[in-house]
Amino acid sequence: MTPDRIVRALRRRWPVVAALSLLAAALGVLSAAVTPPVYRSTVTSILAVSSFDGVSNVTSAANVINTVAPTLAEISTSRSMLDSVAADTGIPAEEIAAHITVSNPTDTLLIVVRATGSSPDQAEAIAAAATDALAEHASSMNVTIGSTNVHLSLSEVDASPTALLIGPSKSRNGAIGLIVGGWLGLAATLALETGQRTMHANPSPQPRPNRP
Repeated sequence: MTPDRIVRALRRRWPVVAALSLLAAALGVLSAAVTPPVYRSTVTSILAVSSFDGVSNVTSAANVINTVAPTLAEISTSRSMLDSVAADTGIPAEEIAAHITVSNPTDTLLIVVRATGSSPDQAEAIAAAATDALAEHASSMNVTIGSTNVHLSLSEVDASPTALLIGPSKSRNGAIGLIVGGWLGLAATLALETGQRTMHANPSPQPRPNRP
């Protein structure tokens, strides 16, 4: 079908496109309205490195960036870590794993904890409990770099004061529905036009009258 025919088809059948677009947008908004909200709280901490005499060591810090910090982020999925967060929040450990994401940005001593929840309070509580559990684990680690025993501590440098709503979004779902509905309307319009042209090109044969 040529572009001119598509334009003419859309002019004739624009109500089909409009109706499907509005219907899909309404369904998108409705799905967002009935889906439970998800909030996210973020806590960023820095992994401090010092020898047991309290002196910071740049070389030790560089080594910890490459070894200990990534390991500490991986520990967030350990059973002991999940049990600790579960005990503080009252949420089963089996569910906690789905709510927590811990990362260590490349070449940094930063540990970023992101926690989701069905309410702002729940998200903030999970993030705080996970950060506390990681801090306790870091302080209990025995780390030797070279011939030096170093002490690790985790200190918050940035915490979101309030958990943010990350989904579902009525406006986003509605916009997606509007776009999808528009494409469906276009497809339906082209299908109707193609079917109509086929019928006109191949009319049904008329029955012949019976001769006496």
